[in-house]
Amino acid sequence: MNAQASSKLATDYARQLSQFFSTDQLDDWARKTGFIVRARKLSAVGWLKMLLSESANLYHFSLGQECGLLAAQAQIYLKKQSLQERWTPTCIAFLRKVITQLLEQQLGYNSAQLGGPFKRIIIGDSTSFELPACHQNTYKGYGGSSSPSALKIYYEYDLKAGMVIDLQDSHGTHADTRFNRTQQVEAGDLILQDLGFFTYGFYQQV
Repeated sequence: MNAQASSKLATDYARQLSQFFSTDQLDDWARKTGFIVRARKLSAVGWLKMLLSESANLYHFSLGQECGLLAAQAQIYLKKQSLQERWTPTCIAFLRKVITQLLEQQLGYNSAQLGGPFKRIIIGDSTSFELPACHQNTYKGYGGSSSPSALKIYYEYDLKAGMVIDLQDSHGTHADTRFNRTQQVEAGDLILQDLGFFTYGFYQQV
């Protein structure tokens, strides 16, 4: 994908994102998570647009390319080291907040339509995908003919409450069963998961 097509696709993504969240709302979440402490060159919207451009290309960008995207798309000029320093736990907290809110809006449901005896209806699932090899120390993959780095994302959604109750990232090599936690199961819960989460030990404890 060339730079012009990538920029157009990222702009389309950003436009869709703006239908769910305002610039002020994104900036507020960035401040509350500590990603943005004070007024600076890099805005929450500019950061997300850069990431959307990178995802549109389906391959890893270098720091230099990411700096180029910021300059071209948002007239934000940062050095590579300054950009690298933005990748902190507060950045991950901000992205997790955006994803959580987006899931809740997309999966929103009128709980008044859900009757039955269950206190909560919890849907749990995971997705995984390969990452560039440079991330293998953070997120391990299986290697071989596949990338040595992979990421798995697990989420739980309470259908009756209309809210995300868990969102985790882990190594791509982790089995789904590791996300089963008996201490988070309450009386009256209906839990919907595929067979990849099934273990006799877990259900015996429940």
